[in-house]
Parts: sequence; structure tokens; C-alpha cells
Amino acid sequence: MRDSTPTDGFTVTGMPATALVLASPHSGRAYPPAFLAQTRLRVDQLRRAEDAFVDTLVGAAPDRGVPLVAAHYGRAWLDLNRSADELDPSMFDTAPAPHPDQHGDRVRVGLGILPRIAAHGLDIYTGPLSLAHARARISAVHTPYHATLAQLLDAAHVRHGHAVLIDCSTIDVETARHVALGNAQEVDVQVDLDRAQKLADKARAAAVTALAAVMPGTPTDPVALALPVTPKAPAAAAEASRASRLSPPPSADRGSAHRLSPQWL
Repeated sequence: MRDSTPTDGFTVTGMPATALVLASPHSGRAYPPAFLAQTRLRVDQLRRAEDAFVDTLVGAAPDRGVPLVAAHYGRAWLDLNRSADELDPSMFDTAPAPHPDQHGDRVRVGLGILPRIAAHGLDIYTGPLSLAHARARISAVHTPYHATLAQLLDAAHVRHGHAVLIDCSTIDVETARHVALGNAQEVDVQVDLDRAQKLADKARAAAVTALAAVMPGTPTDPVALALPVTPKAPAAAAEASRASRLSPPPSADRGSAHRLSPQWL
């Protein structure tokens, strides 16, 4: 079956007036007809993989000068928060060229850029996919999405001397349970700063400002927010905490335009 690849894969709302950029890569809730013809799952089963309505939760950000880049299509169709090479070779009619990203934990469990499974471990597809169509899907949506983020961050960095990307996702079940029981008193945040420590205070202040602007009720005191800003190697940052992980997005590093990417997973 021909894979008619959409080109309207994300929306950009708002003009940058601060050093902040918000991304909502997993809140998309549309599914192309060709994909629905390929999947064995119902739409409601596919939608369980979404970080539903996160884009709505932070929808006031553009009114405060913080642009929001939000996915249009569900992550079961294409996961924008993966590298372009996080492909599972077993899914395709032709094996992709070998790449180290194919051997990561996320690909192994079926959660690569084209996920093999949805929520509860349900297989998405009825058979092998066309590698050519997969590449077209990535080129049409994933590549311009990350190019857009890079452009917004570069513009913010030129204007303010630093840039902060907040990558918004939903909270995991374990953390949600603690919140419901009143046991979660803080959100742990780890920041990966690959450059000078002198930018740490700027990143901290920008992060607190952003969270307070788009999430009313957020403490404005970094101590109350439990927002440590310390240099961490990428491998250490990947091991970040239960409630939130901050790590660079899969696109290439952009110098000193640091990415602050909370992922409530």
C-alpha cells in the first residue's frame, strides 16, 4: 500500500520574545489514513501512547513570548523525540544501513522513531514496512521539526546570549501515584550543561521563569523547585531522576544554546 506521507507534521505558535522555546513532541493526536490501514490497532489503542493535551496545558506560553512547537501526528506514527537513526531493522522490508542508534534500549523495546509497539506492549503493524516510506516519513516531518527547533534556539541565543528548550511530556504512572498520595513534594530536574558553568545561573533563572509562566502555581524559588544546575556528562544526564529528565534532543548540539528538556515520563 502506498504510504501517503503528510507534510503538516507540527505547528509553531507564537513569536520568540525570550530565550525560551517549548516543544511538545508527543501530544499529536492525528493519524494518516495510510497508517490506519497498516495498523492492527484501533485508534483508541494508538492514542494511549500519546502525551495527550500537553500542548493545551502549555498553550498559554506563546502569549508570554515563548514559542510552542507541537506535534500534529501521534507518536505511534512517528516519535519526534528520537534520532532519525533509531530504527528497528526487524520492522522493514529492507534493512537500513547499520547505525549505533539501532542498538539503543528504546529501539530494543520497540520504541524507536517508528515505534513497533504502542501502550501495554501491543504490536502496531500487521507486517513489514517499506524502508523507503519510513525514510519519507522522517524527511517530511522529523527533519523539519528539528530544523525548526534549531532555528528558534539559534535566534534566541543570538538575541539573549543563551537559549533554553523545554521539552514537555507527561508524568509516569509511578510518579503520578506519589502525587495522588501526597508523597511527591518536589520535581527533580537534572540539567546537562556541556559548556561553561558560568551559564548555569542564567539557565536556572530562565527555567524557573518558563515554568512559572506556563504552569501557574510553580514555585519561583529555585530551592523550592529543587532545580539543581550542575555540569553532567550526557551519560549521567540520561540516568536522570524519576519525575523529570533533562537531556539534549536528538538533533545535533548547537554550541552554547543549551537545551533544558524536562520530560515528564
